[in-house]
Parts: sequence; C-alpha cells; structure tokens
Amino acid sequence: MIAAGLAIAASLAAVGAPTDQARARSGTGEAVAGFDVVPRGGEADDDLSGSPNVAPVEGDGNGDGTSAPDGEGQLDGVEDLDETTDDTAETPAPVPEPIGGDVPGADWAAFDRAVLDRLGSANAAVAVAIRKDGILVHEGARGTANRLTGAPATPDSKFRIASNSKTITAIVALQLVGEGRLALDEPILQPLADAYGVRLGDDRMSRVTLRHLLGHRSGFADFDAQFFRNATVSCEGAAMQAMQARLRSTPGGSSNYSNMNYCLLSLIMEQAGGDGYDVLVQTKLLEPLGITGMRLVGNGDVRDGDVQHAEGVGRNFMEVLEGAGSWIASPKDMTKILDSLDPNRPGWHPLPAELATQMYAPTGGGLGLGMRLWGSTWGHTGTIQAAHSIMVHRPDGFTIAITISGETPFETDDLLGYISRGLNAAGVA
Repeated sequence: MIAAGLAIAASLAAVGAPTDQARARSGTGEAVAGFDVVPRGGEADDDLSGSPNVAPVEGDGNGDGTSAPDGEGQLDGVEDLDETTDDTAETPAPVPEPIGGDVPGADWAAFDRAVLDRLGSANAAVAVAIRKDGILVHEGARGTANRLTGAPATPDSKFRIASNSKTITAIVALQLVGEGRLALDEPILQPLADAYGVRLGDDRMSRVTLRHLLGHRSGFADFDAQFFRNATVSCEGAAMQAMQARLRSTPGGSSNYSNMNYCLLSLIMEQAGGDGYDVLVQTKLLEPLGITGMRLVGNGDVRDGDVQHAEGVGRNFMEVLEGAGSWIASPKDMTKILDSLDPNRPGWHPLPAELATQMYAPTGGGLGLGMRLWGSTWGHTGTIQAAHSIMVHRPDGFTIAITISGETPFETDDLLGYISRGLNAAGVA
C-alpha cells in the first residue's frame, strides 16, 4: 500500500494544478482560475485561521448560529431575488421517466396530502420522488419554480441540493480508488499543496487521507467565512487558505463535519482524474445512469427547468462550495443515484459492492463516507439559504427524496418525520 500510495502521489504531482480549462464549469462556461484567491474588489484575507468562533451544533459546523444539521449556513435577512433567468443557455432536457411500478394498497394521494400539501403551503416549491426496490412508483410537486417566469415546479425541476452533493462527490472519488488513481488510506494533501504552491500549515496535514476527508475526520475546521461570508471567490481559494492554516483536531480522531473536506476532494479528484470535477461526475456517474440536466451552478445561474431559490444580493457560496454543495438536481435524479449504491437494486452500479458498502458503514458521529446514517437508513441532507433537501434509502425498500425551495422545515432532519408520516398515511409503512 505504501508503494502504491507513493506512486499515486507522484502521478498527482506530475499532473499539477488544474488548468483553467479543466476548472471550467459545464454549467456556467466560465473558467475559474486555479490560483485566483483574491476576493473581488480587495486583497486576500490575511486571517488563515478558519471560521469565526461559532459554536458547532452536534459536531456539525454551521457558521451563522443556526442549527442546520448538515453544516451549511441558513442565511437570515434574505433580500429580493437577484437571480437572472438565462433563456439562451442550453441545458439538456430531462429524459422522461414514467412511473414504472406500483405498491399494492398504496394511497399516494394521502401521502401527498401529508407531505406535499403541507410543505407546499409553507414554501415556494417542493417536489418528491419515491422508488420501491429501485422502481419509480410515485412523484409529485407543488408551487412555483421561478417567480419571474411563473413556471410551476415539477418532479423534474432542478433544485439546489446543497450537501447531498457530497454523496455524488464521494461516489466518483471512490470510482477513482477502484481505478487505482487514488488510495483510501494513504496521505493525500502534499501533492495538492505542491501543485498550488502552498506550504501545509500544520505538520499533521501530512497524515490526512482520502478516507479522513470522505468521513469528516481530517481535522479541518469549518471555514464558514470562506464558504458563506465571501472571504474568497472559489473552492481553490478556500482550499489554499485551509491548507496553510492549523488543523482543528488530529486526523483520524473525532469527526467534524466540514465543507472543506469536500472542497479539497473536488480538487484532488481533478488531479487524479485529469479533468474538471464536474466533467468527471458527468461522465463517470450521471451519463451512465441516464441523468441529464444536473449541473454545478453559481449564485444567480437559473435556467429553464431550474428552481429559483431566494438569496441575499452579492453572495457567492454556490461558487465556492463546489463538490461540497453546488449541484442542482431533481428528486428523481437523487433517488436514482442513491439506489445505484445498493448492489441488490436493478441497473448499473457505479461502484463494486465492497466499495459501495463502505459508504454506508458507520465511521462515527452518524456518518459514513459521503453519507449520513440513521440506524439502518442511509442517505444525506442538504441545507443552504432557501433550500432544504433529503434523500434516504430505507430498509423497507423505499428510496425517497424531497427537495424544497424555502425555509420550512428549519431543521432539515425533520423531513425524516414527514417521510414517515407520509408513508403511514399511504398505508405502506
């Protein structure tokens, strides 16, 4: 393993920092310079210590004093929507997926009354998709996807899914492990630091592995100022500041949910995969699953079929989060991705069983590798300004995703209760 790790490290160093072309987002078509860490209109932040002193909630950094369960900031004081609808941008239309099966005795209208109607009355838009044993059995939506155009929300609407993006990132990172381009348990940061020309600010960083990053046990702090308070303009800028800072704890020790882990993973994957992070996800995961229309987005990037989420003027968190939280997707997309990790489900599987099962094996703190765990139920949640989402794979064969444009419920984990009540109302729990 040591020899393999050294070979991988050498290959990463040889690749170097991603080029502008590799860093170009398929969603915006704009290159993000690999070494651009100076915020617009000012000098780079000299404080490299990480996030402000905000008490974490149950080990999950949030950064604004709220209690969002998965570490993204819910930003108060929302101003008028500043997104613009780009009618000229070409986004692939979603491939229609019909209802493929039924659940005997299921009263899906009762489910919709318990879930969609209640959430829809409190939010701008909500959508849900339900699969049973891998087959789509129900879908629905309520509300308005875009208040400027009046477009209604549909089950195919693309919502911001925030930290559900981490599961996507983890899958492709583990694909690179399966291909021998990355190693789970060998040090991983030095080649990245070398490529970006920075010195690791803590000797313990030389021990951080891919597994530590995937499971939030790397020791990195939250860096909420970088992600949510415009302290930098890109994931690269945030990562370079983090690599020059001190670790919060020893790698492999206690878990600390931090978006920085998955920002770093995005850059590591680009080095190992030899292409842009979003291109790797599209070609290695989404295209084989037949998923179209998913993409990374920046603040204000709203196209036909996308949901318009309210946000404060001038924020840039979607540009900075990258693989930690910048994807948009429909609930049908999310359930299809999650089901692909179950080797007993039909269809194509992105990972061999021995790697897929490591994702939902407990690592501590209710986490797996790119997963959140609730007993024998696994999946993830996403919380960001005016966006809440959840996807869960349950032991009863149901895989369910809910996406929301709005702020209800305040605690995204409360969507677990909505799901349980909905299935009870439908008579299938």
